[in-house]
Formats: sequence, C-alpha cells, structure tokens
Amino acid sequence: MKANNIIIVPETHWDREWYLTFQEFRARLVIMMDKLLDILKTDPEYSNFVLDGQTIPLEDNLEVSISNDSSTFAVLNKGLPEYEAKINEDNTITFVITLLRCIEWLSRDDFASRMSHAGPGFSTPGAQCLSKYSFELAVVTSSESNWLDSEVHLKGKEFNNPLKPIFPAMAQSPFRMSNKVVLKPTGVLSYLFKPNKNQFESYLPPIFRFLEIDNKSVVLSALKQAEEGDSLIIRFYNISSIPQKAILTFYEKISIKNVIIVNFLEEKPKNDIKAKVNNYAQNKLEITLQPHIIATFKIVFELIW
Repeated sequence: MKANNIIIVPETHWDREWYLTFQEFRARLVIMMDKLLDILKTDPEYSNFVLDGQTIPLEDNLEVSISNDSSTFAVLNKGLPEYEAKINEDNTITFVITLLRCIEWLSRDDFASRMSHAGPGFSTPGAQCLSKYSFELAVVTSSESNWLDSEVHLKGKEFNNPLKPIFPAMAQSPFRMSNKVVLKPTGVLSYLFKPNKNQFESYLPPIFRFLEIDNKSVVLSALKQAEEGDSLIIRFYNISSIPQKAILTFYEKISIKNVIIVNFLEEKPKNDIKAKVNNYAQNKLEITLQPHIIATFKIVFELIW
C-alpha cells in the first residue's frame, strides 16, 4: 500500500464580529496572536502560519505602537483604521494611517495580487462615501521599552472612553442623555423668582468607585448583571505573557457570598479555563489568570446598608 503524505497547514480565519461583539472578538484575537508570536519565536519546528489572506489581526495586535530599548511611541485612534509602519533610509519610522476605507466596486479582477473576482463585479459609486469627516487621533510617548509597561492599552481605553458628566436632572430621569443638558421649567422659574433654598449636606464622598483592580495587566472586558438572577458577571483578560494575580476591590457596601468561573454563556465551562479564584472576603476578590487568558466570573453578593 502506497504511503500518503499529509500536510497540515496551521491557519485561522477570523471574523471581525459574529456571535460575539467586535470588542470580545478583538480581545480573543490579540491573545491568540500573542500566543502565536511566542510559539513562532521559540519553536524552530513551528515556522509558518497562514492568516487566511488577512493582515488586520496583525494590526489589532500591534495597536499602532513601536518600541526600542529606551522608549515607546504609539498612535491612539477612535475606530478601526489600517496602518503601515515604514522604515525610512535614515532608520526613522513613518506611520501611514488609513482613516477611511471606501470602494467603487464590490469586486475587481485586475489586481496584481488577485486575477479573479472575489464577488459580484458590480459598480457601487455610493460606497465611495464622498462627504466631510472628522477624525480623532492621539500620540503617546513613554520612556519605557515596551507597550505594556508604557500602559498604552490603558491610555487607549481612556482615549476611547472619555469621562462624561452626569447631572442630577439626568439621574432622576428614565432617559439617559449623558451628552445633553436638560433645562427643566422648574429650574427656570426658580432662577427668576429666587425661592428659598434649603441647604443639604453632601451625601456623596469626594472619591467613589464601584470596582478597583490593582494589576494593570488584568483588563476589564465586561461588567453586567447575569442573564438569570441578580448575580454580577465580570470578565477579565490577562494582556501579558506571564501569569498575573489581581485583587478586585468592590464598593464597600457589597459583601461577596460566592464566586464561580463560568463561560461566555454564563454556564459551567465544559473545558478547563486557566484561571483561579484564590479567595474572597467582604468586598475583595483575588484571582489568578494564566498568560493571555480570558475568564468570566459569576459573583453572588448582597448589599449591606
């Protein structure tokens, strides 16, 4: 019987968004790419990997950041632009960033890299998106030698999620319009007629937080009420290449009663998740995450008043 050679090609096809949100898929993608790059660096027999014609996984992984032995430079963005880092003849680096991607044809067959259609060859002039746009970018520099120690990932989250003021009128209303100020008629009348004002002592502390994480390599991905019941669902991922411990400190009125690890469906995992609940007491929870691991925790708690 003639022996057959079987060639196995390691590869991935990665959807930008499918049965999970883009943010969840991107978190998984960055972790997968970090693991892959570690394997390619350390295992000489594992020298090839096919990205299924995609380069966007590399762009997500790099986060538009470059480093040397003494400094880090990063460009933060709002959105999903493509970029290229070009090394110039004088060894400087130029970032080329695509701010907007538009098309005139659904598919073309005259590319140097592809000589056939990848879909219907229809003209789509409206998809050129001819209009006026505004883009927001930010530059981060650091004296640290890598993006993790430079906390580029945290600065990127802060840039994409700026603080928004909440006014008392908004908090009392079922409509959460955090980007608008609502002037109530009562407020206008009280300004005109100068009614008596009752002085109240402030009931909010100068500093208030619902959750504090003491390890900046452990990143919060989701915090929500459980789909069933009143438990708290909280998801983290270890963005580093080494195991990380973290102490989570919740609001002081929260008393933790039980903590279990669940999967994305908030069910008991069928496969082992490389995370551990070390201990919990009162409003503190200590966890351990192995390198590049995403873990979801279901927390049973009660409020102490």
